[in-house]
Amino acid sequence: YDADGNHTLQHAGWGTSSNRQAAVCCVERAKTDRSCCRVCGEPIEAGELRIGRPEKKRGKPIVGWYHVRCSRPLPGEDEWAGVEGWLSLSPPEQRRLLDAQ
Repeated sequence: YDADGNHTLQHAGWGTSSNRQAAVCCVERAKTDRSCCRVCGEPIEAGELRIGRPEKKRGKPIVGWYHVRCSRPLPGEDEWAGVEGWLSLSPPEQRRLLDAQ
């Protein structure tokens, strides 16, 4: 995040041909219920875990949000530690993501 609280998007995955195949750049609990999953189009409820992947909109880098259940592929167990937000999740939340493989 930058000083204004925006994602800096300094992550792997930019330039990939498929947004859904791009590397996971972050994981967090949704702050509001305004984001929608890029796969199913359904809202992501406030407080629900969501997966962020780097995308572009009108040529500008953004984070595309996904439900955990809709986001594939997910990082392997040894890769989550490098994902922004992983360490701020509770152990049960981390386990949920690991079990979602």
